[in-house]
Amino acid sequence: MNGADDFKMESGGRLSYFKLEKILPKGNIFQGTEYVLDSHYSLIDSFTCGNGYLTDDHDFRMLPNGHVLLVSYDVRDTDMRAVTGDQGASKKASVVGGIIQELDQNKDVVFQWRRGIIYKLPIWHISILPIRIIRLIDYAHLNSVEVDNDGNLLASFRAMDNVVKINRTATGNNLGKVIWRWGGMNSSINYFTFIGDTLSFSAQHDIRRLANGTLVCSIMEISEKRCGRRKLSRYLLFACDRV
Repeated sequence: MNGADDFKMESGGRLSYFKLEKILPKGNIFQGTEYVLDSHYSLIDSFTCGNGYLTDDHDFRMLPNGHVLLVSYDVRDTDMRAVTGDQGASKKASVVGGIIQELDQNKDVVFQWRRGIIYKLPIWHISILPIRIIRLIDYAHLNSVEVDNDGNLLASFRAMDNVVKINRTATGNNLGKVIWRWGGMNSSINYFTFIGDTLSFSAQHDIRRLANGTLVCSIMEISEKRCGRRKLSRYLLFACDRV
């Protein structure tokens, strides 16, 4: 395959893009490589995930210290009876988890975080998915990652209508812990109150933190199945009172 995706400007006049090499049938998982070009479009570097994981196209971030952030998807067989409490659910469904990796200048993995099934699937997932017959569940759908101003990570999970802040700076047991969750149609996983926005947070993409502290988020659509409204697209800026 010759497809290129996520072509964007980087610091120092560099450019980066993702080249798709294969689509795996189990989970529709993309496999490819992130390439970096100089200002003359000459290839100067390439990056793939470590620890045996495939490199996905959803995001790639080059950090000031020479490190990079990569995204991967991980498909695992899961007994959905234990997850949903429904004894008629699939005994062996393929559940897709999101993985964030940080590679250092030697391309060694120095940080890895995986979103597994941490808590039971939210009620709106159970209501819109045919859990009894479904064999592939991409229940979170990691689609962007950002280093926050304090060095921790912001990650967007589109299928959960949720942005999560992940501890990247701590040591010991706090490393990788969730600091807060923003958005989500289930109030139990939202740590915030939205002021001045009457629409609930849904199907977001491209979470970014600006230098002035503003959070920028594109809302790709509102699903009628999840909230009974027409679909729409928005591009929003939020002032956030949590670090």
